[in-house]
Amino acid sequence: MNFQLHRYFFVGLTILCGTGCGSPSTDLGTPPKQAAELNKPAANDADDVNTAGVAGGTAVEEESAADVQPPPTELLACSTPARPEHFEVGRVEWTSGGHSVDVGGVSSTGAFGTISGDPGSPSYATAELTWFEHGVERRINVYFASDGVNWFADEIRTYNELGNDWNYYRAGAPYFVTPVGQAFEASCVDLTSDDGKAQLRLRDFKLKVDVSIPE
Repeated sequence: MNFQLHRYFFVGLTILCGTGCGSPSTDLGTPPKQAAELNKPAANDADDVNTAGVAGGTAVEEESAADVQPPPTELLACSTPARPEHFEVGRVEWTSGGHSVDVGGVSSTGAFGTISGDPGSPSYATAELTWFEHGVERRINVYFASDGVNWFADEIRTYNELGNDWNYYRAGAPYFVTPVGQAFEASCVDLTSDDGKAQLRLRDFKLKVDVSIPE
């Protein structure tokens, strides 16, 4: 009889309490690992945004570092041998630290052998430079004009790889556009002929041309 009473008491207690009256070791509720996750403080949204911002900033900095710019084109283009030159011919005064004409895979940088030019007029002048190098005649011809406000070169030519015809530089004209009475100056002039076969480079270049009247 006593056994039966104890049995009924235990069953009734279970119905009233459910699993809440059981010991922790027999708890069938949330597993410890999940409970720990639930009890973990909620993440601060602002912190998340700041963290993302820092991470993004780092990525941008790394990208910027990876995109290191090469040296300025003029420094690469005018790494021609130093050969100081200065002359005055007609209405043209020319000063440079060196020159090169690259054509047919060959670079010509020799000293000018002949310096001449059309004395021209207040509206026109030329500079015509000749030398021999690699067994071939080399030439640079520059033609100057003015619009009354500026003077400039409206055409440039250099000899081809065989030294018997011209490579023309007309597409980029006018060149050296400068107010009348002033000198043009550039650390590097790097020009490519219209057919893409030749390049003319002048380093530490200064040019003054006395033409001031339109043709």
